[in-house]
Amino acid sequence: MFIIIIGCGGLGSRLAVNLSGQGHDVVVIANDAELKRLGNDFDGVAISGNPIDEDILKKAGIEKAQAMVAVTANDNINVMVTQIAKEIFKVPLVLARISDPEREGFYKQLGLNTVCPTNEGINQIIELLQEEEYTAFAGLLDSRVIGIKPNHELIGSTVKNLKFDSGLLLKGLIRKEQLVIAEPNLVIEEADLLVFLRK
Repeated sequence: MFIIIIGCGGLGSRLAVNLSGQGHDVVVIANDAELKRLGNDFDGVAISGNPIDEDILKKAGIEKAQAMVAVTANDNINVMVTQIAKEIFKVPLVLARISDPEREGFYKQLGLNTVCPTNEGINQIIELLQEEEYTAFAGLLDSRVIGIKPNHELIGSTVKNLKFDSGLLLKGLIRKEQLVIAEPNLVIEEADLLVFLRK
């Protein structure tokens, strides 16, 4: 799939690297400072410029894009660029990240597909607090899925160097309210929550 990503902060850069790693054709539009976050693992095209500039969007190939995802830190930019993509360039699938939960419903009424990490994080925290075991996701996704905070020895290690009970398979981790896939070179941080699948 040919996907244009608007914004290259923590979410946008990880999304771009993951999607390009899966074989999608990915173009990222952001400023020069943000584009540096992509690193060497990104196998796509990076364009520096204003995402609501139609010339920049055309340079990115919006006329043949199959999807656009706007994940800047600015809700207004995300909404504007997805509306341009949907209404002017007829991009089949557009998705806007909305940080303000009170505005998400309004944007959905406009026909926009939205994701609100704030709402998703709140829902996840509430569900976790209702569990009998704080460290477990029991029943939240699958009874075999559990979440564990990393101990001191694991912090700073890469996924490929981790050693765990043979009955557990590390699938990813939750970092800053986002689920991150457990890629070999991913470094474990103190605030992470490791997500395991019981074999």
